[in-house]
Amino acid sequence: MSRTPSGERRISFRYSVAEIVLLAVLGVVFGVANVFFGALPQWGGALLGPLFAGLLGGFVQISQVLGGYIVRRPLAATLTMMINVTTQFLAGNPAGIILFPFGAAQGLGAEVVFASTLYRNFTLPIMLLAGGMASVGSQLMFIVFFRWDPTTGPYIASVGIALVAGIIEAGLPAWLLAKGLERTGLIANIMRQSA
Repeated sequence: MSRTPSGERRISFRYSVAEIVLLAVLGVVFGVANVFFGALPQWGGALLGPLFAGLLGGFVQISQVLGGYIVRRPLAATLTMMINVTTQFLAGNPAGIILFPFGAAQGLGAEVVFASTLYRNFTLPIMLLAGGMASVGSQLMFIVFFRWDPTTGPYIASVGIALVAGIIEAGLPAWLLAKGLERTGLIANIMRQSA
């Protein structure tokens, strides 16, 4: 972010090299982890239906919430998730090419929450909601790709379950990781650049 002459913060798309490297590291590290965690909602949805896909999908959403928190710029959450799914794809995630629309929906789910505050509010409730909305993005993609009927009770309920699961499984862990990283001082310089 940069400041206007009046002192207000202006949203900036200018990423520093350090910010890009950080998003790449988060995307790769969580992408490797998500080769395993990403299978949970896939198998849950395929074998047991939409409620289990929603219940198990939150763990996949941590990277973009954390990336959006640290690099407080437009599309930081989405870029982190796209690097994440590219890593998963290259690492042999059996979902294959379908990872990319899922990743876009998941990244944009978190992104819309951060954008709604103009990238200025990164409190715990915002982080929780970003995790929840990332998970909702994923669940909506399951509804589209599995051709579930979104007007029936279980599928409507699955979106609510995904929201709660994302809050607990992604938003809260991302918040705790962010606060832990802040205490170490490792991300202080990057966060100053984004402020």
